[in-house]
Amino acid sequence: MADHYVHAGMIALDGVKMSKSLGNLVFVSRLTAAGHDPAAIRLGVYAGHYRSDRDWSDVVLHDAEERLSAGELPFIFLLLKKPHRSWCGPYACT
Repeated sequence: MADHYVHAGMIALDGVKMSKSLGNLVFVSRLTAAGHDPAAIRLGVYAGHYRSDRDWSDVVLHDAEERLSAGELPFIFLLLKKPHRSWCGPYACT
């Protein structure tokens, strides 16, 4: 039996749950290729409570970019700009 459970809310795009079958996915690779800061993308995703459903939109990304550039973030979010290799595990860090 598991000792810990992780409950995560769904992320929606303009009020509709993102899914492959609906074809409404937002890819991080496309956002970064368009010039968006990876730390702003992370901040936008982390802006809501992890158990709550959240909505992703251009407004969420814009607000996250403004918060990042305004410097109103705690120190831990500054670390998100360039995560340490050990935080990435088997995944490639951006």
